[in-house]
Order: sequence, then structure tokens, then C-alpha cells
Amino acid sequence: QDLDVRYQVRDPATGRVEIKERSVECTIPAGVDSGMNLKLSGQGAEGDPGAPSGDLLVTVIVEQDAYFNRDDVDVHVEVPISVTQAILGGTVDVKTLTGEAEMKIPKGCQPDAKLMMRGKGIPHLRGGGRGLKGNQIVHLKIDIPKNITARQEDLLRELDAETEKGG
Repeated sequence: QDLDVRYQVRDPATGRVEIKERSVECTIPAGVDSGMNLKLSGQGAEGDPGAPSGDLLVTVIVEQDAYFNRDDVDVHVEVPISVTQAILGGTVDVKTLTGEAEMKIPKGCQPDAKLMMRGKGIPHLRGGGRGLKGNQIVHLKIDIPKNITARQEDLLRELDAETEKGG
């Protein structure tokens, strides 16, 4: 990641302040979160004559995402499923941080059910190279149709009658 840096340097001889700009290369480690600081040694402003340049401190701000909702190293997503999928189960494709993955939906899912995809979250910043990752929590949202056909209505009434009989 290239950062455009703008900073002030005071000329000790004249006391005048000069504004300088330059580009600095910065590697953003996986797992970094908003509010964390990255220290780039020797990438700050020039030091006094004969002294090394200072360090550059970069405060990270992670942008919000329309699909993924971050909670530390876990990510939460909402996935719509049909009423039929909630009752009978099945599979659904879920977008993850590394691509799409197929997730099994168990039979009899209730509204606002949550399913966990282990290890599909954000890498632990201090995972020590062990590949530790958070989880992805999938919030199932049952999509109830607003309009149905007469045949669908008949089938739902038949299902309701069977359910009341205990069948």
C-alpha cells in the first residue's frame, strides 16, 4: 500500500517551515483493526543534520463493508433463505473473505438462526504464523414471499392442516 505523506520541516537556520510530500510504502498486516498504529521505522521526517529520519506512525482506519460486519476477528453476514429451505434444509452459497463457500442448512431452521463457519473470519494479528482465524457467523434471514399463487396458497393451507393433525 502506497501512502502519500505530507509533513512540515523547520529549517533551523532560518526558522522557516517547509511543507514536503512523498510516497511511503506500507505493508498492512492481516488482522489489523481500526485504531491500531503501525510504526514505520526511519520513514518519518528528516532529522537534524547528521541524524537519521524519524519514525512514521500510521493510525489505521478500516472501512465498513456493505456485506461483512466485523466483530474483532469474527465476521457476521446475513444470508436470505426461502421458507422451504428453512423447513426442509439444504445448502446455500455464502460469500466469505476468501471466496464463496457452500454451507449446509439444517432442517427446521428458526427465524434469526445463526450458523458458524469456523476459521472463515479475520486472521489473528498475533497468530504467530499458525494461521489462526476468527469465525464467520451466518445469520439466516427467512425470506417470506409477499405474493403467492392460488396453488401455493392451497398447498400451504394443506400443510397447515397436516401440521395441526400432527402429521
